[in-house]
Amino acid sequence: MNIAICDDNIVQVRKIENLLENYFSGEKLPYELFSYTDSKVLLKDSEKNKFDIAFLDVEMNPINGIETGEYLRKNLPNIILIYVSGYIDYSVQGYKVQAFRYILKRDLDVLFKEDMDAALLQYGRINDCFTYKKDGETITVPYRDIVYLMSSERRVTVYTDNGETDTFYAKLDDLEKQFEYHNFLRVQQSYLVNLKYSLKLSNYNIYLRNNIVIPVTKRNYQQLRLKYTEMKGRM
Repeated sequence: MNIAICDDNIVQVRKIENLLENYFSGEKLPYELFSYTDSKVLLKDSEKNKFDIAFLDVEMNPINGIETGEYLRKNLPNIILIYVSGYIDYSVQGYKVQAFRYILKRDLDVLFKEDMDAALLQYGRINDCFTYKKDGETITVPYRDIVYLMSSERRVTVYTDNGETDTFYAKLDDLEKQFEYHNFLRVQQSYLVNLKYSLKLSNYNIYLRNNIVIPVTKRNYQQLRLKYTEMKGRM
């Protein structure tokens, strides 16, 4: 996930950087920050970097935030634009570029986590493919095609609905939050299951299509059942 920050006030840029670093310290999601105090430089870099989220000030030079957002929206249609401004009067202009959120600078500390949670949910909806590295090659597979993931000794195996499997180096702990946005449930230490393929959860097992049965945790079984019911109800 590539996140851009642009404000001609370096103090404001550093503040958003710190908020993002604190936020992601508990998320275990891979991300990279790109910080700018010059909107022209941001736009030039956007031609080679695919920004997923951009925090923009409205009043900045040499190109204001609305015009910057228009350019980004045109070239990166799925970008999530979040405006951070000192004035509420500009919020209406944000709708012209399909701004995802508009935050007043005085409210940034209070609203940041809530708005980032919402932005990550939106990011999950937009980005429907899981990407991983194997032997130097980038592999992409749609989340909807993954039935479940199984981990063993720092290796994760992906099982897809066409019967194919692939294994790469990773830990489920680092993938769990990312997959939860796509309705995957951690049913025990070694398994993440796509609830799209689940039939029922009972007798300490989760039953999937094609006669797949996976044992689930017994320690927190009731909590797991509640989460399973909640997530299935949202699908």
